[in-house]
Amino acid sequence: MQVLTLGLFLGTVTLCLGAPPRYDGIGGRIINGIEVDISEVPYQAAVLFQDHQICGGVLISPTVVLTALHCWVPPETNQNISEYSVRVGSTHWEKGGQQIFAESVVYNIPKGETWLEDDIAIIKLKSQVSVANAIPIALDEANTVHEDGELVTLSGWGATQFPLNASAPVDFPLKEVNLTVTACDEGSSNKFICFAQNGSGPCYGDSGGPAVINGKLVGLASTTVCGSDIYSAYYTRIAAFRDWIREETGI
Repeated sequence: MQVLTLGLFLGTVTLCLGAPPRYDGIGGRIINGIEVDISEVPYQAAVLFQDHQICGGVLISPTVVLTALHCWVPPETNQNISEYSVRVGSTHWEKGGQQIFAESVVYNIPKGETWLEDDIAIIKLKSQVSVANAIPIALDEANTVHEDGELVTLSGWGATQFPLNASAPVDFPLKEVNLTVTACDEGSSNKFICFAQNGSGPCYGDSGGPAVINGKLVGLASTTVCGSDIYSAYYTRIAAFRDWIREETGI
């Protein structure tokens, strides 16, 4: 499966969901989702670069947020860590809640693999979350398997349409959508969990955002064809990285 970052060839079938800083004027929300208040998804975080949202994230402790690795590399490989922050506890990515700057980012790419196969990063925060409506979520355990047809809830501030509309307003509220677990394409890495979209689902800006089943985080938004009737949404499978997350965070 070929995966390209947003801003390269927008006609390519499958694209990463992160929104580079030059697209901060697009805004948007999950395709065909419903508006929700942050109190309904209190683990949702916005990952910001120079105070503009580039990705979603998930609060897993008062000082740790998970997101997609491709939100950092490429194209942000050489950017200054001090320019990255997260916002938690707010329905809006650009205001309210609490904005906390990143202290460090941790990721691991085993020898012989690429960041596309290990699309997960740990953001360690400079200070502790201390606002209402910012509540860490529990994680799937390493041995967890989800069956086809299970209901999953996705959320984020990603774009609501494709192709992108540069004239769209920025201040969209948080949205969520319910999809179902489906088998990933034959030959896909077991480091992904997939969801059938049927015209609804994540899009640009949703990368790193949560997929939740029965109150537990099962995936992080990685790649998709926005709102496709044919292609599934690919999320990094938390169960595949559970032991690594515990080693790096103690969580």
